[in-house]
Amino acid sequence: MANRALCGCLFWTKALIALLIALGGLGYQAYLIYKLYSPSATLPSIDIPNPGSSSSTACYYDKSLGKARLEPPAGTFIMGFSLDWSVDLPTRLGDRINKRPALFNKRKCGNCGTTKSAGKWRRDREIPDSYLSFAKINATAYEKDIISWQAQEAGKVGAMLEITLQPMVPMDQIPTDLLWDFSVFMRTVNSKSGVPVLLRFGHEMNGNWMPYGMRPLAYKQAFATLSSYIHMNTNMTAMLWSPNVGNTYPFGATAGTGPVPAAGTDEFKALDTNGDNLFTEADDPYLPYFPGAEWVDWVGISVYNYEYDANHQVGTVPLTVFTSTTNQMSITGADDTHNFYQRFVASTNKPFIFSETGSAYQTGGNKIVPTDNQLTVELASKRSWWNAILQGAIGGGAQFTQMRAAVWFEEQKTETDSALNNQEVWRDYRITYNATVRDAFLADLASFNSKINWAGNLKVACNGAITIQ
Repeated sequence: MANRALCGCLFWTKALIALLIALGGLGYQAYLIYKLYSPSATLPSIDIPNPGSSSSTACYYDKSLGKARLEPPAGTFIMGFSLDWSVDLPTRLGDRINKRPALFNKRKCGNCGTTKSAGKWRRDREIPDSYLSFAKINATAYEKDIISWQAQEAGKVGAMLEITLQPMVPMDQIPTDLLWDFSVFMRTVNSKSGVPVLLRFGHEMNGNWMPYGMRPLAYKQAFATLSSYIHMNTNMTAMLWSPNVGNTYPFGATAGTGPVPAAGTDEFKALDTNGDNLFTEADDPYLPYFPGAEWVDWVGISVYNYEYDANHQVGTVPLTVFTSTTNQMSITGADDTHNFYQRFVASTNKPFIFSETGSAYQTGGNKIVPTDNQLTVELASKRSWWNAILQGAIGGGAQFTQMRAAVWFEEQKTETDSALNNQEVWRDYRITYNATVRDAFLADLASFNSKINWAGNLKVACNGAITIQ
């Protein structure tokens, strides 16, 4: 009996120990989740008064200063990144490059006082100034929780956030009261997280791959409405207008197919800029979609390296790629109509950004580079692209002196290649994962280091003014 009692005691002791270990493990996991998702004190909250309140004048945007909302000083540059937030975070990217970018794009995540300083980090580590983010909006709701979380993550490293608010329905189906609600929410995001935001609403609206694409009248109305609401509620969010580079516009689209309006409709007439009752490459790829300088704070464009070589790899480009008159990536174009930079940046004196950009190493299909040549091809392609951007913006004899930022597409994904009979290919745009590519990028960036804005160096006020610390 004594032995049986002893065995029973040992059994329950072991059971209790196992339970305590299990509870401890759960508690540790909860702690890790809290650390991952909880707000950080890196960026303090900012008081942004309600519109029309007696204290709101402190946050008024002063147009007479000659700068757009959130425009950094001339001659400086922000190198930002668009992350796959289901596997990556601003802190993780910073650890890979031992720097902290100051601008991040909010990409879709499948799993997942009036003046203040834009954050502090260990001073031996520089922080990229900006990151890119994608959030959906439809006729009834928008992705509030994702935006809040990613603003917190950007705040942890003291960075800006480029939010792409992507409609999943035609623009005229989004009610104005939902747009007003979103603008109030952005004031809360700016205030609570302390994070300034470039808001890219309805990007690439001149493309037929978007559910709201190629309907310029509805687009301009929605953009102007949201812009007016944002400007009433917060000056720490700047409105970014960003079409796709239009040298091959209208990208094979035909009237009455997909989102493209039927011939004879008011929307079609807005697209038919030369009045020939046709929708062709002779029509203006940009002007029908421009909401007007009053509603646009920043001007941007989506442009990627699509210079394929004989093996259908993305090849190298010259430093003059963006001023060429013969390739589809040019932002000055072959004629006045396609000179995007002159028409919408230089003439409006707006800050300019490559809202999405990159150069991919491609595998798959029936034309691939042998493995032993992969790194050579990948490095040459990506290096030529980032150097063309840096030289064009802040290099000697820079052609794009109003270019203030570029957001690199730091992801890999499957895409359909129309030049390979619509076969699926794997494209790796990333430049911070492969050590050889990453080291080359950091080495080239170092030559411009005095002009690069890193997170923690920007001082942001609630009136949208930015200075360098």
